[in-house]
Amino acid sequence: MINLCTMMNQESKKVIFLSVIVIVFSGILLLFTFALSQQTTPITLLSRLTSILYIPTHNICYLGRLGGLHAYSYFYFLIWLSIVIIRFVRIKFHLQSIPFYRFVVVTTFLVYFLLMAFQTVNQLKNFIQEWDVFHERSKEERKLIIFGDIYTFAKYCQKLLPGYHRSELITDLDTSRDPGMYMHRALAYHLYPIDIRSVHADEPMDSVVIYHKKGARDFVPDGFAIKGIFNEYNILAVKKDMAQ
Repeated sequence: MINLCTMMNQESKKVIFLSVIVIVFSGILLLFTFALSQQTTPITLLSRLTSILYIPTHNICYLGRLGGLHAYSYFYFLIWLSIVIIRFVRIKFHLQSIPFYRFVVVTTFLVYFLLMAFQTVNQLKNFIQEWDVFHERSKEERKLIIFGDIYTFAKYCQKLLPGYHRSELITDLDTSRDPGMYMHRALAYHLYPIDIRSVHADEPMDSVVIYHKKGARDFVPDGFAIKGIFNEYNILAVKKDMAQ
């Protein structure tokens, strides 16, 4: 029993050692190959690749593309090439007695660990950068940095029109997809209790929020008057009987 465990332990060490060596070799080979095809240096390519593995955004699952390929593609290539090389190397080193699937599993796990390490490092770098920007600022200052004119326009509207109001949103944004969808949701959040999402659909509409609309003045509906002009693209309008 002890001999069997010792043998399995030795086999595991051989599998891990060979897998690591082959992954490093395959990674260097792929790095130079892709760098040459994209007319850049291996160091620059590696830097770009690691930077697109974690892109801070409201959708934390977003990943970038490099050279027309999705970020994960480079790791799929690494797994594939490593397994192909191991297929032949294990014969040269007389390791046929070790099942091939063990090399496949270990190689896949090690590449996955490498991917997670790159993403964790980028997340840590992003955390440090955000900490430097936000940690000494007030809540209002943080919102202003994150949301920009979305936040300032919402506060401007709330100052002119306090309390609950059901409003229509007029905009050039495509609110069915990002970035328009995100901007619409963020504006609705900061505007409330000015309601541009018809949360209380039974309430009468008494105002219009015109946001990111070219020639905003021309889109004030009949029966409404301008309450405030934030800029040429952003206007708050209310029913004429409320404009006084």
